[in-house]
Amino acid sequence: MTNNVSNPVFYYYDGDYDSNAAPLIEPININQAKFIKINLVILGTAGAHTISSGVAVRNLKTNLGN
Repeated sequence: MTNNVSNPVFYYYDGDYDSNAAPLIEPININQAKFIKINLVILGTAGAHTISSGVAVRNLKTNLGN
């Protein structure tokens, strides 16, 4: 069983993020982080539940064109 103690809650990715990309290695260079993934494991009496979400830092996007 995984939990938030043995696994990070936040994962940081550069501008080349896709679902198979490896996260940036911590400590990260904050200037490289373009996408942040949140993975939260909640342990309860009914078992473990995982909540995942992600966000692209809009003002750092490089694929908007001119």
